[in-house]
Amino acid sequence: MLCLSYCNKKNFIKAGLFFGIIVFDQTTKWIAQRYLNGEIFFVIPKIFSFKLYQNYSTILGIYLNPVLFYIFVVFLLLFLLAIYQKNPNFLSKAPKLYFVLVAGGAISNIIDRIRFGYIIDFVSFSYFQSEAIFNLADCAIVAGTVLIAWKIFIREK
Repeated sequence: MLCLSYCNKKNFIKAGLFFGIIVFDQTTKWIAQRYLNGEIFFVIPKIFSFKLYQNYSTILGIYLNPVLFYIFVVFLLLFLLAIYQKNPNFLSKAPKLYFVLVAGGAISNIIDRIRFGYIIDFVSFSYFQSEAIFNLADCAIVAGTVLIAWKIFIREK
């Protein structure tokens, strides 16, 4: 009988999205490791390409030593706690599906960190004098975070 409260269509969709993100991301990373090892595949020359990169950095390609990383996490949690104190219902404004995007991407990157000691990135965008290299899990995390922020801070009901 416990399953009746959890086994509904919405939860199956969330579970499917969560595991789908992980499986799709891990599969694309496997393909990148197998076929891009030392190779660069240009989609749009000098702008968009696929190349294998082993990301040892902490967050968004930025290397932070462990102390700075934990300080960042503490300030982030304090920020969220302050928002929660001001408006205890702010998390209920964002659909749980948005959190599933963030969780699925985060878990997939954690799998890489545990398996390899680094995160596999392979999608590369070059712009001006900079380059962003990321993976599909990062896309899910960013999309979920932007949707949560939009729902909480911008879109008023």
